[in-house]
Amino acid sequence: MVKLKKSRSDNICNYLKTIDPEKLAALGTMAAGIIHEINQPLNSIRVKLDSILYCYKKYGEIDEKDFINKLEAISKEIQGMTGIITNIQSYVQRDEEDLKQNCDLNEIINNVLLKMEEEFKTKQIRIEKSLEKIPSIQGNIFGLESLIINLLCNAIQAFSKDCKSKVVQIGSFFKEGNVCLEIRDNATGIDEVLMDRVFEPFVSTKEKGANQGMGLGLTLAHWIVSAHNGEIEIKNNLLGGVTCKVTIPVDYLGSKKL
Repeated sequence: MVKLKKSRSDNICNYLKTIDPEKLAALGTMAAGIIHEINQPLNSIRVKLDSILYCYKKYGEIDEKDFINKLEAISKEIQGMTGIITNIQSYVQRDEEDLKQNCDLNEIINNVLLKMEEEFKTKQIRIEKSLEKIPSIQGNIFGLESLIINLLCNAIQAFSKDCKSKVVQIGSFFKEGNVCLEIRDNATGIDEVLMDRVFEPFVSTKEKGANQGMGLGLTLAHWIVSAHNGEIEIKNNLLGGVTCKVTIPVDYLGSKKL
């Protein structure tokens, strides 16, 4: 049995050596990326279920309306995960038509905040929203939603447990032909030594001992923004945390692949 396992292992290793290193690296990154994308809705489902169980154990009963609302929210999260799984292939191999959807960034922001509402409440994070009137852009709704989720998750994970006042600001505005998205937090900021590497896969910007995640959020964000011919900027701010600014041109017709 040991020999069989070793032979199988050797065969796999020999096969992997025949694969283009860049493709192999991309495959590994995407496999981890799938975990990263699914982890958010799974965590949201856990929070909702824990809330239901807590109320039942403490009071011996559950508010029917709240129970139904949470079940509906859980159902939507599961549908979202199904969408992630069924779209993961096209997520990395999109063609021009996939980037020509009419996207209302403000609507996408509101949908994401609704999905993550329970998590923000549980972790006592205050959301400050400032959405200006902006034109629609050509892009991919699924990709832009993933972008905002990744940036918000990055902000959530940056907060230390002993932080008393947690604030995440999210805003949109139109400037010089670009639709802009800004997300600010008052967490711990990024070590200047890592600032030039924030978009590299598996490079965590969090302090040691923090909820570091897998170091893929900003990498995926960069891929999505680049596919929309946009730019993303990360910098420390005066609040003590980080500001992420994304700019996407309004008149761009997508032609790059995610």
